[in-house]
Amino acid sequence: MTFTDTQAFKDLKDIVQGDILIPSDAGYGDALKRWSKLAEKPAGAVVFVKNNEDISAVIKFVVENNVDLATKGMSFHLREID
Repeated sequence: MTFTDTQAFKDLKDIVQGDILIPSDAGYGDALKRWSKLAEKPAGAVVFVKNNEDISAVIKFVVENNVDLATKGMSFHLREID
């Protein structure tokens, strides 16, 4: 049984407003991309939080279910200023 088959994962989907990707979903690989391939690690799920309530819900979920948590801030690109 994988994490995504558990009741805990189903509960997470019910409490988070943002999108959740699992390894079989389109876009999962792109969601894991980091500045270096060495920094990329597989995840049971990737959560795209929509608001502060989502952040709180995810943190509460990982603590209560003893699940590892990794975060990624917003990506940004530098552009030339005219």
